[in-house]
Amino acid sequence: MKNSKLFIVILSAILGFASCADRENRWQVGRQTVNSSTFEIRSDQSAFYAGSISRGIFKNFTFNAHITHSEGAIASLWIHSDRNFSKGYSILIGNPANDRRRSGSLASVRNLYRPVGASFDLEVKVEGMRITVKIDGVTVVDYLEPEIPYRTLDNAAQLLSKGLIGFHVEKGTLKIENASITPYADDLPNYPDGMGAYDEQADELIRLQQRNFPVVDYHVHIPRGMSLEDLHTKSLEEGIEFGIAINCGIGFQIQTDEAAKEFINANRHYPFWFAMQGEGREWVETFTKETRELFDYVLTDHLTFHDHKGRRTRLWVNNEVIIDIPAQEYMDMIVDRTIKMLNEEPIHIWANPTLLGNAMMEDYDKFWTDERVAQVIKALLDNDIALEINARYRLPTARIIRAAKSAGVKFALGTNNSNVQQLDRLAYPIQMIHECGLTIDDMWFPN
Repeated sequence: MKNSKLFIVILSAILGFASCADRENRWQVGRQTVNSSTFEIRSDQSAFYAGSISRGIFKNFTFNAHITHSEGAIASLWIHSDRNFSKGYSILIGNPANDRRRSGSLASVRNLYRPVGASFDLEVKVEGMRITVKIDGVTVVDYLEPEIPYRTLDNAAQLLSKGLIGFHVEKGTLKIENASITPYADDLPNYPDGMGAYDEQADELIRLQQRNFPVVDYHVHIPRGMSLEDLHTKSLEEGIEFGIAINCGIGFQIQTDEAAKEFINANRHYPFWFAMQGEGREWVETFTKETRELFDYVLTDHLTFHDHKGRRTRLWVNNEVIIDIPAQEYMDMIVDRTIKMLNEEPIHIWANPTLLGNAMMEDYDKFWTDERVAQVIKALLDNDIALEINARYRLPTARIIRAAKSAGVKFALGTNNSNVQQLDRLAYPIQMIHECGLTIDDMWFPN
């Protein structure tokens, strides 16, 4: 008798625990209720947390799950939302062919374009006015919502408050495994100590993000005294996706195939694009095709060449620019060397475009005639090479950008910084985006 009662007590405790666990793990998937932390959602379906934690309404919390999506899926995780997804924020999931934004994007606020695999661990945390997103343990978004955010009319309800957590699948399938939610107190500080939000009322970058214009700097160098971890923090703070350009060539940072492989293997975990920047015209022979393809893309400039007398010339070194023929003939030589580079070197971006030696820059427009511009534009188009809009040198000019746009050339934004101060939030490229009417259709993306 005593054993029977003990069995009943133990069984009741087990059933009670299971019932409690079911209530915590409950999700409404379409019209069905799933008492599990693992479930699947298909096209045109939604799923909402319907368990007992915080009665399903969350302000500060951490959400964790393992996500697997089908190829070409278009899906999102919504936070601080409602059943119509009419408010709050969405975190994008998938690699849809018709949308360049990728998994982990805080949609229209911190858009990301670097592809993520189809299966990954996702963590989303809200603490006060801070939203962080991690993919496989690496932070890809760290956004501080200001007191007065900038929002377009379409995104007016994209604000932190409190609300439901849910998924929506527009296309494909989404499998969520081991979903868990950890709630925190409602009265957490708005911002971490020592951190504050950007004034979005005066910020051009959030305006680009709000219209889903890609905010990517494809030409960032590691400044002296900074590490990749430091650049990761800066990228997150400023809301700019970075492409880290590594100087590869004789006498530069990377000089061999083996050194290039070691660098990529050691740093691929960072959420950056990585670019090989070919240095000198001999870089093509220095590195194999296999090594080039370890990088996400390749860029180079026209600034190093052998002049009409075979002298190695670097246009940024004044005493190497020896103009001992008529200046217009010297310019013809630069254009010929540039076109040869564009036609023969396996690159994706022409960096520092149209830059000349210091003495020649005073007559930039006289040297870069419409005829010469048309020649390099043709070479860009023939070889499917993007034209960099360079922040450091404020080049090319609007006249050349408009001519390239009319011809169908694609553009990439880039800084080519030599120090951290030159990472000025893409001021000149943004000016050119507005002046020249560039749209997302004009922009280049790595394959």
